[in-house]
Amino acid sequence: NLDLRRDQVPYAAKLALDATAKATKAAEIEEMKRVFDRPTPYTLNAIFTKNATKQNLEARVWLKDESIVAVDPHYLTPQIVGGTRPVKRFEKMLRQVLVVPKDFVAVPGDAAKLDEYGNISRGQIQQLLSYFQAFYLSGTESKNLDKKKRDKLARGTKTKQGYSYFVGRPGGGKLPPGIWQRFQFAAGSSIKPIIIFVDHTAYKKRLDWYGVADKVYRATFSPEFHAGYAKARQTARGIK
Repeated sequence: NLDLRRDQVPYAAKLALDATAKATKAAEIEEMKRVFDRPTPYTLNAIFTKNATKQNLEARVWLKDESIVAVDPHYLTPQIVGGTRPVKRFEKMLRQVLVVPKDFVAVPGDAAKLDEYGNISRGQIQQLLSYFQAFYLSGTESKNLDKKKRDKLARGTKTKQGYSYFVGRPGGGKLPPGIWQRFQFAAGSSIKPIIIFVDHTAYKKRLDWYGVADKVYRATFSPEFHAGYAKARQTARGIK
């Protein structure tokens, strides 16, 4: 038991809250590594902490770029509470030019170029946005390919086979809708799926965010408070 001095409690509580928040962030990152398949550094760095003050004894651990009143929820929120995944930026851009249908999301096709984390590579996304003229913001329109450049890409060169992209459901509707890449040969052509459109289905909760936080709090706050109060007494004037 501590002989508590009221004037030292806020300082001790602040230290305990800050330490608990730091430990919670580390535990949430480890939980993401356990739950997700090859989480990207961007995902593992998606958590922020806000320290407490003696005037406001509240520390916060949550997702970057999302507030209580955020219009667009963080892409990890459905993994915590369930629900539909927010639309990705490149999907929004392709929707603007009517490539990705409304209420559908894009998933990698068998022929998509993937990065080391299993996502569609940034280079291929940029290529698709350029091909379908989805760069529509001021100052970015120059990245769009016009018809002349798309025709040149389809012809190819002596050392590089030409190709084009199209949106549809080939094979007389037997193949899934999406973005397909077509290669032309002297005797015909072949197609490969780059992006497939799927229903905007709901996610089940996977990341036990609140359970992890509660476990850390129970193990961390009390000993950190006692340590913080002892430090406060040692540094206070007139207390030895």
